[in-house]
Amino acid sequence: MFNKCLICHKDIDIKDGFIYGGGLATIDFGFGSKNDQLGHIKLLSNSLKNRLLCSDEIRFLICDDCFDKNLEYFQGYQVTSMVDETRLI
Repeated sequence: MFNKCLICHKDIDIKDGFIYGGGLATIDFGFGSKNDQLGHIKLLSNSLKNRLLCSDEIRFLICDDCFDKNLEYFQGYQVTSMVDETRLI
């Protein structure tokens, strides 16, 4: 269900394209991960995991409380292009 926090599973309100009480995040599995999204061509089954890994982007919600409780696990970046990014935090 795409209206729950990934961490605590609390409902997050989404109305008229706005997210109330949380935020939207994306995740990317790259080289070195058993979930490497570039290796998705080898996936043949129609499982939820395989469909997600074949997606262009995997998104999830996180509530404000869980974000605040887990700040030390996040890093912030200023992305000016696909090639150039500067770590802010």
